[in-house]
Amino acid sequence: MKFRFKLESLLKYRNQLKDEAQRDYRSAQFKVDQCLGEIQKMYEQMDQSRNLISQKERAKSNDQIPMILSSHDFISGQKIKIERKRQEARELMSIAEQKLEILIAKTQDFEVLKKLKERQHESFKKEKKKKENKQLDDLVTMRFRRSVV
Repeated sequence: MKFRFKLESLLKYRNQLKDEAQRDYRSAQFKVDQCLGEIQKMYEQMDQSRNLISQKERAKSNDQIPMILSSHDFISGQKIKIERKRQEARELMSIAEQKLEILIAKTQDFEVLKKLKERQHESFKKEKKKKENKQLDDLVTMRFRRSVV
């Protein structure tokens, strides 16, 4: 006699839901990481512009003034873009957090069924062992009776 879990199809379905939630979470987290990477690049560009400004100011040449002003304008624009990207990153983080909560719930649902299956399997094995022991006892008893008679 073989163990058969009556809710196996439900267990497989819950596993599929868990896998789907995991893909959704990974996708959302990837978007967050991309957005944060873009913000980091913007900061690096601002640092490069600041370095350029300091080099041009050290040169103390009047023909460098337009370049310095355009670099200041670039930095001001980058600050605005960074603030927008930060807001976008916050929204993406919120979505990723929601996806994580869904993933946790789906994983818990799956684990509950998995534990139920394990408990039923253990119970099945105990019951099977009990039956085998009873059969062995009956067999030994029958042999003993034959030898006595």
